[in-house]
Amino acid sequence: MHRHLLHHQILKYPYIFLAIQLTKFHLIQSGASMNIFDHLPALAAPKSTELRDELERYLSTDPEFVADVLLWWTERKSTYPRLSRMALDYLSIPGK
Repeated sequence: MHRHLLHHQILKYPYIFLAIQLTKFHLIQSGASMNIFDHLPALAAPKSTELRDELERYLSTDPEFVADVLLWWTERKSTYPRLSRMALDYLSIPGK
């Protein structure tokens, strides 16, 4: 942003600019990350026990013949949410 436009925005919205600066100051002082993506719960890694329990449940099932593996994993998203996501990501990679 050009310096003139930035100055104009600061004059137009001084309280918002002050709030942003104070927030940045508090984040820096607390040692917290200023990256907004660091605080999204959806991007947080699952607890290792949750993933291990899900994997153990999957591995304890009996093997079965499956004609369409993508459909099988899609139907079991609620049972194996993390494993199904990983399986669908891996199995949907196009081949040559």
